[in-house]
Amino acid sequence: MLKRNHVYTIHTWPVAVTPSHTNDIAWQTHSTERTVLLVAHNITTFSRLLDILPAFDSDSRIDLVCAATPDEPFRHGIDAMLATLGLRVLPWETAKTATFDLAIAASHHDGIHELTTPLVLISHGIGYTKYSPQEPGARSQEPGARSIFGLSPEWTLRDGAPFARSLVLSHPSQLARLTTAAPAAASSAYIAGDPCLDRITASLPFRERYRHALGIGDRTLVVVSSTWSDQSALGSRFELLRELLAELPRDSYAVAAVLHPNIRHHHGPGLIAHWYADCLRSGLIMLDEIDGWRAGLIAADVLIGDHGAVTGYGAAIGRPTVLAAFTDTPPGTAISELGDAAPRLPAHGPYRPIVDAMRGAEFSAADRIAGLATSEPGRSLELLRKLFYDLLALPVPPLAAIAALIPQPETISPTGSFADDVLVTPIAGCAGVDIERRPAEMRRFTDTNSDSHVCCHADYPVRTLRSHARVLVADRMDAGPDALGWLRSLLQANPLCELVALLSDTHLMALHRDGRRFQVDCAGCPGNAAASALYAIICAGTTPAAIAVRLGRDRFRILIEADE
Repeated sequence: MLKRNHVYTIHTWPVAVTPSHTNDIAWQTHSTERTVLLVAHNITTFSRLLDILPAFDSDSRIDLVCAATPDEPFRHGIDAMLATLGLRVLPWETAKTATFDLAIAASHHDGIHELTTPLVLISHGIGYTKYSPQEPGARSQEPGARSIFGLSPEWTLRDGAPFARSLVLSHPSQLARLTTAAPAAASSAYIAGDPCLDRITASLPFRERYRHALGIGDRTLVVVSSTWSDQSALGSRFELLRELLAELPRDSYAVAAVLHPNIRHHHGPGLIAHWYADCLRSGLIMLDEIDGWRAGLIAADVLIGDHGAVTGYGAAIGRPTVLAAFTDTPPGTAISELGDAAPRLPAHGPYRPIVDAMRGAEFSAADRIAGLATSEPGRSLELLRKLFYDLLALPVPPLAAIAALIPQPETISPTGSFADDVLVTPIAGCAGVDIERRPAEMRRFTDTNSDSHVCCHADYPVRTLRSHARVLVADRMDAGPDALGWLRSLLQANPLCELVALLSDTHLMALHRDGRRFQVDCAGCPGNAAASALYAIICAGTTPAAIAVRLGRDRFRILIEADE
């Protein structure tokens, strides 16, 4: 995982390179027999190289080195990622003219055909599921001009012959298309399934592990996946994340986003964070682009996506899927099957009824999509390892291929600073209230209920929300020794506020504008929700000694004592 604000240094080896078993380097500790070059273009292709890296696990005969192509339009971030891998990185000018025993790449772009080393090309998506662009960033709209990206002559042949020693396919249907489009390249085809789908599938039994790390609890997790371009889910509906956050109560739902690395690394991760800063303050989970997105798919209850590979993988493992955008794709592929089977998300909300209807539902097309994504389920790394070692002219190691599960993401704890639009409704037949909380910054995307109020942390960075909040809360340590005096000053500084409260782990100390003071035992119940419940019963003209609080699927009992 990259560390924020950390400066990474890429060390390159600018010397000529030949296979390591022919080198006689006096200072080396161990002599290897073969050298494999891993070619990284961008973060997307880098992640696929990580999927196949375990093919060489524990084999000290193999020397692994990397090189990054220089002219890839989305190469931002790749140097830092390579630094985390810990392998030697060679300058591209050195790598493309040197001779290695094998090179592996997950992209057809950026001069990859210039390599003089035997090359294996693997797909960096869910097979080959898009048409070739006419120019960078554009998709051909002329039916007669369309060829399939990665399978047509311009991507597979040079001077009429295949430039890759082996072109890895995930399904025989891709071989049929290759044979039709570029028959001269068919001899290089090798069917080896999909290593990414295999890893996701192998990790499915550990779904609760990923949900716990993401802080989901028993909430419904809605994952929004967007590929890149203006035809993608967020390219065509940039406000979709805000609309979902505005509508879905945060104690019952969580919203996570998977952004294609080309979005992040064209615009810049920092700019994306600025664009969606209000969403991040409102609880949006932004999933990591290497493994976090896969953990998110496994943890998801509902998937909203488009024609991108991430949506395809989610549908293939059975996640109930609805499409926010979709463009033309080659027929007979996993993604075209997705487009035929998945319903479309309406142009406008409400979205909650759709999410609720999908949660727990079976996605009927999952097996068909998975069946088109791979013809060798669970065997991809085994087949790739056999290919690699055949090309290296080495016996395959005796140990079985490593099944690398998706790593558990860093635990995401809910932020303590929220500004909520809170609707409190009495529970019929008992002294209790039902509370629904939605991010107050998202109010512009939904009708605001006249009976709701804003409950805001005193340190929330949006001043207008703090100054218009009816309830302000703060941590007990903020008040210092004179807690009551601090609460009074908070009321004085915010004339529209009616109740202020100090929160500790199990206790709430509150002061109303009319001078009444309250002590609340709220063990287990979030303190800001308890403050909203207290405010609501005060407004109703009652202050019972105990009330029930229903918050999403959770139930709490809080005890209220009015100070004399």
